[in-house]
Amino acid sequence: MFTRDKDRRSRILEFVRTYTNEHGCAPSIREIGKAVGIRSTKAVKYHLDILVDEGLLRRTPRQARGLSTAHQPDSLPLIGRIAAGSPLLAVENVEAQVSLSRFRDCFLLRVKGESMKGAGIMEDDMVVVRPQTAAENGEIVAALLGNEATVKRFYQRREQVVLEPENPEFESITVSPDRQDFQLIGVVVGLLRNYR
Repeated sequence: MFTRDKDRRSRILEFVRTYTNEHGCAPSIREIGKAVGIRSTKAVKYHLDILVDEGLLRRTPRQARGLSTAHQPDSLPLIGRIAAGSPLLAVENVEAQVSLSRFRDCFLLRVKGESMKGAGIMEDDMVVVRPQTAAENGEIVAALLGNEATVKRFYQRREQVVLEPENPEFESITVSPDRQDFQLIGVVVGLLRNYR
């Protein structure tokens, strides 16, 4: 029994790592259970709790899909500049360590659509979102309208919130104060893009 449980936890940990690398977010409890052959979500939670206690996984409280592997770097080396125009002399020299700790409480959302391409946010990019319920005018935010999430530029205009796209082919979304299904999820603080 002990060996079987340890094997399951090993498979769970590997699945969380693989899924997160491929999708940009952690799997759901049901997805984990399906991948490792555990039907009970309670049993999956039991194994996840042990992995968290052992320091192999981190769990972000009050966040869906809030799992991450514990052995992720706290910083990345900035090793120099690269030309996007005329070529520069390529010299590898660690200029600084760029801390990732400011993103510790953040989560990722994968972008669908082209409404923010004017801000450099393209389809399939992953925006880094810092959870918060308020935003400054002009900030790019993630918001819920009903059960749909959207990324737009935020403006408070008198009593209304206006969510502005960064693409003239799309229209602004005006949210009246009495709309019950609107929720600000957070502010976009970064962007990840895969080049394949």
